[in-house]
Amino acid sequence: MRCLVSHLPIGYNFFNLHKSFFIAIFFLIFAFPVFGQANVSVPVDDPVYRILEIAELRGLCSELSKLKPYTQKAVMELLKEIESNNVDAKRPLNRIENEILQDSIKRFTKSEKKIDLKHLTINVHRTTPKGIEINAQAGAGLDTTLSGAYYFQENKFYPGMNIEPKFNFSSDIGGNFSFAAGISGNIIYANRIFLGEYNVHYDGFEGSSTEPIKYTNTYLQPKAFFPYSYRPKWDGIVWNIGGVNNADFLAWPHDFSIGYGTTAELAGTVLHDIIFIRAGRFRREWGAMSEGSSLTLNKNAQPFWGVDLNIEAASWLRIASLTGILEYYSAEGTSTSSATFQNAYSLSQIELNYKSYLSFNFGTACVWPKRFEIGYLIPLIDKHFYQMAIGDFDNLAEYANLKVQYPGVAKLWGSFFLDEIDPSEKGVFKMDRSLFAYQAGAVINIPGLAFSTLSFMYTKIEPYCYTHKNIITPWYGDSLMEEGFINHGEPLAYYLKPNSDELKAIFAFMPKSNIKVNAAYQLIRHGADYGSNAPDGSSYYSELVGGGRSTTPALKKYFLHDGAYQWNHIVRATCEIAIPNTSFSFTTEAGVSHSYFTDIETAANSGTSSPYKKINTAEYPRSTGLIFTLGIHLNP
Repeated sequence: MRCLVSHLPIGYNFFNLHKSFFIAIFFLIFAFPVFGQANVSVPVDDPVYRILEIAELRGLCSELSKLKPYTQKAVMELLKEIESNNVDAKRPLNRIENEILQDSIKRFTKSEKKIDLKHLTINVHRTTPKGIEINAQAGAGLDTTLSGAYYFQENKFYPGMNIEPKFNFSSDIGGNFSFAAGISGNIIYANRIFLGEYNVHYDGFEGSSTEPIKYTNTYLQPKAFFPYSYRPKWDGIVWNIGGVNNADFLAWPHDFSIGYGTTAELAGTVLHDIIFIRAGRFRREWGAMSEGSSLTLNKNAQPFWGVDLNIEAASWLRIASLTGILEYYSAEGTSTSSATFQNAYSLSQIELNYKSYLSFNFGTACVWPKRFEIGYLIPLIDKHFYQMAIGDFDNLAEYANLKVQYPGVAKLWGSFFLDEIDPSEKGVFKMDRSLFAYQAGAVINIPGLAFSTLSFMYTKIEPYCYTHKNIITPWYGDSLMEEGFINHGEPLAYYLKPNSDELKAIFAFMPKSNIKVNAAYQLIRHGADYGSNAPDGSSYYSELVGGGRSTTPALKKYFLHDGAYQWNHIVRATCEIAIPNTSFSFTTEAGVSHSYFTDIETAANSGTSSPYKKINTAEYPRSTGLIFTLGIHLNP
């Protein structure tokens, strides 16, 4: 930067530099036309990603990018690649699989109808006098989810619902620039039960002027839905039905409420698709070796505004960066809550692939209080080393993912997320100050059944992982700023809370082109984040104290043996049915959730390992529920 500025004319300021930069990018986007489908994204929960993942497992397409969402153009190219490779494949698609593939190709083919009643869209095609082709589409949709659960111990039924009408608009200008915008409304009911307060440090912590004793409210997840499955569908805040004013700003729809949601993006390619630039607000997933598995930026995370830069330098090398602005959770009002949560989020990732056999990606992630910080925006600068040069005010992490695959048979992967560690200390992995998460998984192809797999995954989130001690930063005065890996009060990474683990098995198949079925079992264990015997480091709002982190006995790790832990056994089956030749689909899900606690006879966080046993108390009760969900979807 010093050399560049020294050659600028006198009076040339940074505003002019930024303006010139964006003019150059704009010129590049339009100077290199690439004809094809739209560059707007395909939402990360679209079912086409499962088809692509299985096709990759079968060796029918090239190694998939670990940066989602993909563009519509990229999805169509992959579907066409699968169709082409299927001709000479050793294990070709069967009749049902080929029908599924052709249905997907049709779905991503641009409609030539001006009014398409099948997809509830209006389509406009025109060519400007200068020969620039413009395609635009407007559509409407509706997602309705009705859920309910009956719990035997309470003899009580809990209802839940979300009705979400949606409207969207998208357009291609030329062959390589696209934009899209969407807005939705929400009628929501997802009541949560208040459980109690949780010490964000640990019991026995005495506090100080810079680290005061603090408690956070803990709520049970909405009982009308399967544990760890509910995702907020609204942006910012909600209002009680019947009162829409500033006094009725609510953080959560404990009663029948209304809300809204927005998405938008600008996207374009440069240098014949080598460089892809996108800015917008939508859900993303980075680094996942299987759909929904990312320990860094998961598809279940709430959307946020960000700018993505992806460079496909070669078929085996991809370089990417992302910087965005995280959204606060309005637990104490729109001003009080946001005053301590003013965070940006940056990621840089390098991906290496060897044919269809080996894939490896690694990168750095950072949550940092907003300021003009250039270094975090550069893809090839390691954020950890950069922080060493500018001061310790941010929450840094490193991550890596490795996958090995034998096409047509199975894939195995391992993931590691490192939040904080001091490897010079003896026994560091036994102390809470080692903040990390890891995962191992396998997906096995099942021959004979259409797009069928059997997958297994184990995930462990260590205490305090994804959290950060609230810190005073020079540019925000005396306010203690929050810096956890959270967005809108929800995790940015995997959906488990700190001090948790999960064993999951899923069987999935498609008996017909319009029917998708899966059955799943989960065992989730999590340190209680409320009550008299809660182990430390079990909440996203936990704070690891500054002094004595390597010596304080209370900060030793003894998973399951240092306090009360909740065990969740979850069994469920899901079926999705699409009505042929329409935009309607239905989803039904039914299953059982059985929950209980174990506890030790001594006090939590005592610094020793103690035997545990099952308990059933008013504070930590057993719970068994039958849960059923019905979804009705109308999507363009």
